[in-house]
Amino acid sequence: MARILRNVSSLRSSLFSSEVLRRSVVGPSFQLRGFAAKAKKKSKSDDGSSEEGMSKKEIALQQALDQITSSFGKGSIMYLGRAVSPRNVPVFSTGSFALDVALGVGGLPKGRVVEIYGPEASGKTTLALHVI
Repeated sequence: MARILRNVSSLRSSLFSSEVLRRSVVGPSFQLRGFAAKAKKKSKSDDGSSEEGMSKKEIALQQALDQITSSFGKGSIMYLGRAVSPRNVPVFSTGSFALDVALGVGGLPKGRVVEIYGPEASGKTTLALHVI
C-alpha cells in the first residue's frame, strides 16, 4: 500500500509541478483528494500483527476493532474509501445516489426493518414516502 501511495505521489508531483498548473487543470478539489493519499510508512520488518512497537493508541484501536468484530461479526466495520460490499444483499434504491452510497450496500435492504431517525423537519417522512 505504501508503495502505491509513493508511486501516486511521485506521479502527481511530476505531472502537476507548478501551483498554477494545478489550479488551472484540476481546480481546487484536487487539494481535497490529496489528503487520502497520505499514510504513515510501515517498516518492512513489521508485519502489523505483533503488539511490539505499536503505540498505546494503536493497541487500543486494534483491541476495539477485534472486540467489535467478535461481537457483531465480520463485515460490521466499514472502512472509509473501500467500496467493496461485505455481502451481496438485495436492495432497492432510495432515489438519492449519495444516500445509497452512504448506506454502504447501494440502497435499503429488501426484507429487513429499516429505522430512519433524525431531528424534526429533517425529511424522514419525505424520504420514507419517496422510497415507497
